Amino acid sequence: LRIHPLIKRYIHKKLIKKTAKLNNLILSNSTILEDSFKSIYAIYRGSSSIIESINHGCLPINYCDNIELNTDPLHELNDIIKISSYEDFCNALNVSYDKSYDKFKIHNIREYCSSIYSKLDYDVICKL
Repeated sequence: LRIHPLIKRYIHKKLIKKTAKLNNLILSNSTILEDSFKSIYAIYRGSSSIIESINHGCLPINYCDNIELNTDPLHELNDIIKISSYEDFCNALNVSYDKSYDKFKIHNIREYCSSIYSKLDYDVICKL
């Protein structure tokens, strides 16, 4: 489990205590790069960090919580796996990733991410 970096320390400590009891969940202290290299999928709700995970090889799964305000940075893509329940999550994992995301879909997703996001180029900013 990767939490938002701005989560308050006391909430983080509570999460550590709660996740310590679970043997199938790890609260990550790694960088997003390290976590992305270890993972096949990245579940996200509205964070732009999904773009970085995709750029490092993860396949996206969007958690939709039926809130009317759509904060999905990949909302323009129709090929993203979407889940809204535990059952949806299990079903998504039961389908092999090569059936969920063929090479064409993966290419389109990565191209889209590259087109909407790039690292900050400090040289360009300094020239302004």
